[in-house]
Amino acid sequence: MGDEARQFGTVLAVETHDAWTDSATLAALISRVDHPHVRVLWDLHHPFRLNGESPALTYATLGHYTVSVHLKDSLPDQQGGYHYVLPGEGDVPLREMVTLLLQGGYNGHLTLEWEKRWYPELPEPEVVFPEYVRTMRAWFPEPA
Repeated sequence: MGDEARQFGTVLAVETHDAWTDSATLAALISRVDHPHVRVLWDLHHPFRLNGESPALTYATLGHYTVSVHLKDSLPDQQGGYHYVLPGEGDVPLREMVTLLLQGGYNGHLTLEWEKRWYPELPEPEVVFPEYVRTMRAWFPEPA
């Protein structure tokens, strides 16, 4: 599949989601595939929330494979799960994660993943997207 991706000028990215939230497991897969057109989409939420991985550990394990990022935030709930909140209002260390990526040379997109379709109780995108932009600009102001 990596060769086909190369032919189309693209890269396949396996997301840190579902069975792939453990960064060591995903790194082993990507290393074994050993193809420059098969990389990682680091969903910043899942290794931290579901596996308890520190940003430093996930970055050390997957940072050099990361070609795309999903950014979302959450807080633990009373039932032992979590609920999504606006970026910066939860306890996922997003700012630390993004800083690690930027300091390591990442120059891709920081895509807000807002799962309103699956969680209809979440605020509307018209509310969330401007807040996301404000948060990112406050955390990472453009150089003068």
